[in-house]
Amino acid sequence: MAIAGAYLIYYDFAVTPLQGLLLMLLVVVSGIAQLLFGWGVFLYRRRFTAGSFDEVRAIFKVTAATGLTLFFTGVITGYFSDQPAAIAVIVIPIAMVLMFGIRYGERLRMLARAVPDSAAAPTLVIGAGAAGTHLIRQMVTTPGTKFWPVGMVDDALAKANVQVYHVKVMGTIADLPQLINETGANVLVVAVAHPSKEMLRTVQQTADAFDMQLKIIPPLDELLEKGLRSADLRDEALNVGFKLILPRDSGNSQCVSSLGSPCWSGRARYSD
Repeated sequence: MAIAGAYLIYYDFAVTPLQGLLLMLLVVVSGIAQLLFGWGVFLYRRRFTAGSFDEVRAIFKVTAATGLTLFFTGVITGYFSDQPAAIAVIVIPIAMVLMFGIRYGERLRMLARAVPDSAAAPTLVIGAGAAGTHLIRQMVTTPGTKFWPVGMVDDALAKANVQVYHVKVMGTIADLPQLINETGANVLVVAVAHPSKEMLRTVQQTADAFDMQLKIIPPLDELLEKGLRSADLRDEALNVGFKLILPRDSGNSQCVSSLGSPCWSGRARYSD
């Protein structure tokens, strides 16, 4: 499509039969090249999430390689017909825009289908860093999730305008009582790598005051240092691939997996 559009515009929609044959040749060559290069980088083997940065990088590689193939093909066919070999320079960005647009549309379609389950608990996520934003992405894109994010809370000024999908940073920890009333949340999730004791105490007191569930995602380095016991794993861990699970002997605080499901039941309690 990009090749045909570029050539028709260049020739002002007045293409001779010979130019039309050469155009078809370029379309076939570029199609085969794109298929081969795309297969080589797993672009057409469902390796990447639609619209992800990994897929964008693969598209860039495939388009660049296909563009070079098209350029050299144009140089060869240029000996038999009066056509610009450098037309590939115009085709490459057009093809990239079209491919990016198609995949972005697919991602928007997937997000439009992500609606909360009627039984999903409204959840406030404390922490707008890497752990919090990743958790929200998993909650929103996982069918049948038990928790639905309704807002984020973070004390850092740099995170004040962060938004992941429909979920925005709505305030700080000091605003928790007001945000709980506004959103109707009944679950608090602490998604901070190294929360301070003062923060955990404040969050715990707020959760107790509103009779809410409090869940904590432990830091990854803590899990790697202490290790995991096989008894701590449940069947759903096999479906996740990787799961954040807090060892039982580290206390009776509750944690959540990367998909938002609890590792075990029980009210979270914090103590010094």
